[in-house]
Amino acid sequence: MTFSPGTSKLRWVAACVALTAMVTSCGSDDSSAGDATTTSVSTDTTTTTVATDDVCADREALRSSVDALADVDVRAEGTNGVEAAVDEVSTDLEALSASAGSELEPQVTALQSSLDELSAAAADIDTDGVAATVEAASAVAADASTLFDSLDADGACG
Repeated sequence: MTFSPGTSKLRWVAACVALTAMVTSCGSDDSSAGDATTTSVSTDTTTTTVATDDVCADREALRSSVDALADVDVRAEGTNGVEAAVDEVSTDLEALSASAGSELEPQVTALQSSLDELSAAAADIDTDGVAATVEAASAVAADASTLFDSLDADGACG
């Protein structure tokens, strides 16, 4: 069986995206959608009330879109498929950021930066090779895992 150089690159991208899903799918996936609770978050200057239902729903949407990113068939969809999946993760990340407030801002910012880097690396894979894509996918995996761990640590979502 013969593979073109582009096919090998696409396999590396697929492997990187799969790695992202493996790392980020760890943790609790229990949902407490029926529990309507509210959490107060205090900062130095303000007190914010966060509706737990919204945060939990947005967390699950983000987890689902991260899983979908890992399931992109790069051979069939190419880098356009990766880009569309990254865009969906970014949209869900924005929703989570809005519902959770500033408490998760550092984790949200880190994940968004990693997503931007993955998008750029996937777009430039023909000129820059797979190393940058592998590195960016690893950063997405680590940053998503950190964000999910932060959300799971407070126990609000079950």
